[in-house]
Amino acid sequence: MIDIGIVGLDTSHPESFARSLDDVDHATISAVWDSGDVRDRSYVREFCETHDATLCEEPEEMVSLVDVAMILTVNWDTHARLASTFLDADVPTFVDKPIAGRLADLEAIADAAGTTPLLGGSSIPFHPALADFPASGGGRALYCVGYNDPFYYGAHVVHSARHFADADWRSVTPADDPGTAVDVVFENETYATVRFDGVPPYEGGGFAFLGVGDTTDLALVGGDDSDREQMYRSYMESFVRAVRRGSTDRRRLLDGAGLLLAAHAALDADRTITRDRTELDAYHADGATFTDAYARNH
Repeated sequence: MIDIGIVGLDTSHPESFARSLDDVDHATISAVWDSGDVRDRSYVREFCETHDATLCEEPEEMVSLVDVAMILTVNWDTHARLASTFLDADVPTFVDKPIAGRLADLEAIADAAGTTPLLGGSSIPFHPALADFPASGGGRALYCVGYNDPFYYGAHVVHSARHFADADWRSVTPADDPGTAVDVVFENETYATVRFDGVPPYEGGGFAFLGVGDTTDLALVGGDDSDREQMYRSYMESFVRAVRRGSTDRRRLLDGAGLLLAAHAALDADRTITRDRTELDAYHADGATFTDAYARNH
């Protein structure tokens, strides 16, 4: 049995992931810690009672109780500190999107991970609408559209673009058209336009992906409940398999997180960003400010 610790109950993800994990053999939620930034104490206690999990007063208490930790706090500026608590103890760790709001935090997570499995990111690539959407193989053109908050929800579309490109990013340039979009060049010559201010394709929200290469492929990811449940189930099944095998998604995860930072650094500086640009080092998306607004609206 894999004992899973959940760190942060701020969003809908802990509930969704927990329902999916209930259907995964030999995996159980054993411990929970929450900051209180969004949820009240009664919600946290009820969650623990529902899943028969130990409520921890500090994240450090959880280290000896679990085989793997899931960092699910909405404040991405807490991710490096919380993830390091477990990674430093060689506990495989899942970090929810956005992974980090600045490059220094992303590098701290990478350094703490070492050879310990590091997983997480966006669930969108596991959506059934994308099951047949091919990875690049090089030279493919991608058009990826997201909506809502360009950093928090933009992480979904950026991680998906990195997943489909199947290569590290090389440069990011503000797109020469109206709106909030960037052009990305990947190391395998895949080219992607990533738009953050799209209109959801249908009621319930969504993302849109167009790929042009040997074939032309279009996928719309929306808010259908059954599709979302299938997405989370596939995501959690993949996560548990990786933990069992001791495998990691470190390279794709960290590169996708770096691409999100580079995209917003490019938009902020209105210039092309490469890995050695000082603007990338200086960029910071403020997780605490976002969390305050999130808490007021939830």
